[in-house]
Amino acid sequence: MSDVRSFVPEWVRSLTPYSPGKPIEELERELGICGSIKLASNENPLGPSPRALAALAAALADVHRYPDGSSFHLFVIYRLIVQAAGGVPRSVPLRDFTHDLPAMVRAVGPRTRVVFLGNPNNPTGTIFRRPAWEAFLAAMPDHVVVVADDAYAEYVDDDDYPDTIRVRGDGKVPVVTLRTFSKLYGLAGLRVGYAVAPPAVIDVLGRVRQPFSVNSLAQVAACAALDDDDHVRRTLATNRAGMAYLTAAFDRLGLAHVPSAANFILVHVGDGGAVYQALLRRGVIVRPMDVYGFPAHVPGARPGDGRSPGRERALRRRARPGARRHTPMSASEGYR
Repeated sequence: MSDVRSFVPEWVRSLTPYSPGKPIEELERELGICGSIKLASNENPLGPSPRALAALAAALADVHRYPDGSSFHLFVIYRLIVQAAGGVPRSVPLRDFTHDLPAMVRAVGPRTRVVFLGNPNNPTGTIFRRPAWEAFLAAMPDHVVVVADDAYAEYVDDDDYPDTIRVRGDGKVPVVTLRTFSKLYGLAGLRVGYAVAPPAVIDVLGRVRQPFSVNSLAQVAACAALDDDDHVRRTLATNRAGMAYLTAAFDRLGLAHVPSAANFILVHVGDGGAVYQALLRRGVIVRPMDVYGFPAHVPGARPGDGRSPGRERALRRRARPGARRHTPMSASEGYR
């Protein structure tokens, strides 16, 4: 593997990572002491506001929801990241609603530095499989970093699905795997996730990331969630049952949909914007797909949402007499 640091500007490589000092718990564990007082970080000696604590406690039941703040565009962020960094984004059309990995290889040029891949892809829910992934890595030049966004990986039930943490080619191309606690673990409101990458990449990221980028409550909740196997099993079972219910309902209604390996389904409804507005007026919140290049689609109700009345309401709205039946757009119209 080439030295990733050679691609990084000198002003980044020369940064000294922020050293926050030891947490009280770590200090006391190492020294065998107790009752420590931390003065190094200018913290409030009175602790948090009682009202803030009460508000936090009241909000915990909704911690699986995304916070306000334009999270609507969360998964079209790749283009914004590239533009904010002064790069030139290049999108490769989907093929059969799935990443066209050979076409992505052909789109890579000498100035390409990062390739983003969502698997499962959002909003289509489709996946590429291990042989395609391995061929993609083998064909990728070593001046490119491949970022595998595996936010929905835990939902996939396919023996050929590539675990990008373990399946990383011959090491020639740096692979950064992104995982989140927002989906399966239901901690979207805490904004916590992690990356797995070669040490050189982690070293560079550590020089530019903000200090304390994951808050303490998020850390505690994430660690606890990893140990909650029962919650994971129940979540996956709920998702399987919900996906089966929705696909059967869409088939019964004659609504074409994209086979999904995640916890959502992309449904063809003709005029996605109109359906979005109609559902919104009935208290059913979906998402218009224009920004993704799918104006004729909406995402099906999330089967893991747990609000079956809303799911039923959405299906009743789509089943109204006179509703038009459509087939999906052609593969050439897909967009990423």
